[in-house]
Amino acid sequence: MKYSYEGTSKSKIIEKYEKNDNKLIIYYLDGSKIEKEYSKELEEEVIKIMLDQALDFVIASDYSAKKKASVVTNWPGIPVIASTIFGHTDSKTTRYVLLTCIAWLIVEIATTASKLKKAAEEGGSRIEYIEKYRCFLEVQQSLRKYQNDACLLDGVDSCEPLSINTIDNFSFKEVKTVSQNIESCVKKEKLYMEIVSYIYKYISNPRIFENVIEPGIKVTSDNLDTIVEGLSLEKVKRLKRNISKVVGYDIGEIYK
Repeated sequence: MKYSYEGTSKSKIIEKYEKNDNKLIIYYLDGSKIEKEYSKELEEEVIKIMLDQALDFVIASDYSAKKKASVVTNWPGIPVIASTIFGHTDSKTTRYVLLTCIAWLIVEIATTASKLKKAAEEGGSRIEYIEKYRCFLEVQQSLRKYQNDACLLDGVDSCEPLSINTIDNFSFKEVKTVSQNIESCVKKEKLYMEIVSYIYKYISNPRIFENVIEPGIKVTSDNLDTIVEGLSLEKVKRLKRNISKVVGYDIGEIYK
């Protein structure tokens, strides 16, 4: 994580961690780091803390945005001007007060616009960062389930799995793409479950794997799941069509 949030000091927010030999190195947002003996249990504990902090970050950011919106919508400028003007009945006085208020309003608008422009420049990247984390948190359970699936990183430049520890290496657009790819992973898994019994039955027939896997790769019951994990959704659909040709009917019909 690159940003702090209200209620938690930078020294408590985990930026990332690294595994180095038998060590787990934990980096914090204030620039400090600690090293601990590596264990799977420790890594899972750090991941849980990072996920909790990510959720707190999004919630705190939402609360902060609501407070800012409340300040803007409750700005007293217009009511003050109105009450000032209509509090005077004399026409000359009213004209003077009106001109004074307009001048004040112009200065106030210019000052506010300048502040808003600066805030937009500084906050634009932060807003996108918040949305990236929000998108990630919505799908993070599915990410862990499909982390080795070839469909997951379609259209993404990075070759490393998306996780709470690697999210800062992904753009918001890439995280959204991965989120959309999960739908393909789910469809592929469902399709695979529909045809897996046929695959096992005809696994020794090379025709079912034509234009699906590279020639020379031997598919067995032991490596089938791993091979399918590395296939795109389109190739699993092709596998289904190949099986239908071998058995002589559309095997999809029995599931309709």
